[in-house]
Amino acid sequence: MKASPKDQPNEGGQAYIFQVVRPDDQRLYALKRLKNKNRRSRFVREVEVMEQLSTLGFQVPPVVAKYLDDDSPSFVMPWYPDGSLEEQIAQEAQSTVPGRLALLLAVGTALQQIHSVGMAHRDIKPSNILRAGSNVLLADFGLCLGLEDERLTRSWEVIGPRNYVAPENEAGINEDVDQRPADCYAYGKLCWSVLAGRQALPRERQLDPENRLEVLTRDVELSPLGSLFELLLDRDPRTRLSDWDAILSEIRRVGDRIAGTRNVAAGASSFDLEGAVARARQLAANEAMVRQRFERLKEQERNAREVMLRQLVFLDFKEKLEEVVSKINSASDGSLHISIGAGRPMGDQTSQELIDLINVDPLPPQFFGEPAATSLLLSRWGDNDGSSVFQLLVILVRREENVWLIRAPMRRRSNYEYPLLAAGLPNMIDRVGPIPLRLDSAKQRMRDFVTETADLGLRVIGRYIELAQVGAEVWDDANWRDI
Repeated sequence: MKASPKDQPNEGGQAYIFQVVRPDDQRLYALKRLKNKNRRSRFVREVEVMEQLSTLGFQVPPVVAKYLDDDSPSFVMPWYPDGSLEEQIAQEAQSTVPGRLALLLAVGTALQQIHSVGMAHRDIKPSNILRAGSNVLLADFGLCLGLEDERLTRSWEVIGPRNYVAPENEAGINEDVDQRPADCYAYGKLCWSVLAGRQALPRERQLDPENRLEVLTRDVELSPLGSLFELLLDRDPRTRLSDWDAILSEIRRVGDRIAGTRNVAAGASSFDLEGAVARARQLAANEAMVRQRFERLKEQERNAREVMLRQLVFLDFKEKLEEVVSKINSASDGSLHISIGAGRPMGDQTSQELIDLINVDPLPPQFFGEPAATSLLLSRWGDNDGSSVFQLLVILVRREENVWLIRAPMRRRSNYEYPLLAAGLPNMIDRVGPIPLRLDSAKQRMRDFVTETADLGLRVIGRYIELAQVGAEVWDDANWRDI
């Protein structure tokens, strides 16, 4: 006989949850009824998945009864009076740390089980983790997906709960990516939430120094979990830690340390060589992932420092020349145009000439990224609406941990030509480097070079005005060699 509702339902995202009583045994059960009939296929699959996983002995609620052919499909599962983890997040913060870690181990073990058969839950959040005494059960498999399953989620439909959804799914499901790492991302958010006794933060904010567990809880023994969270919240699903043996081992190790126990074999007779070798291999894999992430962080730091140094070069150069440039432009009443800018040289010939000049092999691809060069540009306008342009460049090049600064004079006959290196003016060509990015002295060395170049720039401005006054050609190297 079908169960009958006992109270008003709780309302979830896609279904109503009733507390019901079955007349034959008078026990409490949960009846889940679909709200949106357009989601029938997903609802049917949820029931099928729960039945399959329950049969395998996994930590999921068993399906007691199902009514999938009704106009409003529903199914019945046991009622868990202890509720979900959602209601107990704050309460868990008052429990012992080993107890909370044990709870997280149980959740991780449940996820490990479903991942082992190629399935991803895709909706991990506290309200979908039910408590049954000391046990936990994963619930709400409406978004569950096997590796070979047909996708029932539209490609543009964002999946998973806010603050728990993995970066690769923020704009909608990415069908080219295995979805199990997204569960690991959500698990990392869940672990932080349970241990901090707070709701999950957006994105990866729990990695911020002020949000680390040892800061929030003032429990330094939780600090080793910071590295685990960094690996679980890796924004790239391809490098995100998704090996459950490694994840659970780290949580267990922290719990054992806090509880003052160690799972050490009592004697040589119980030594598991095969297991020890497997763990050693896993340790090597984990260390490789840590090294890989460390290298990515180092590269991000190098990129940020390079951008900062490029801005420093431009702003220093501009500060030293801006007042002079403004006064001369004003005095010339448009016959001269002098500007200070940031950009990059143009033209294949120009690029190759500069590469030959710089001679840093291999030349980094960032060389021609914005802003690759700071420039002083001088031009005068003639009757033919053309221009005779002289340009003094300061170019920053980075290779790995080092940067070089290169000073190069450029010229072009008109606005319609690419500038060419004034190779015949070696007195203006110079370079300094390699300068280690991480050294504090890098800024000063670069500033000294910029100061020297700005002084040269003042002399270039003066000579350019003299040549313009007498109508001399800026392409004649002889007019520049004694500058």
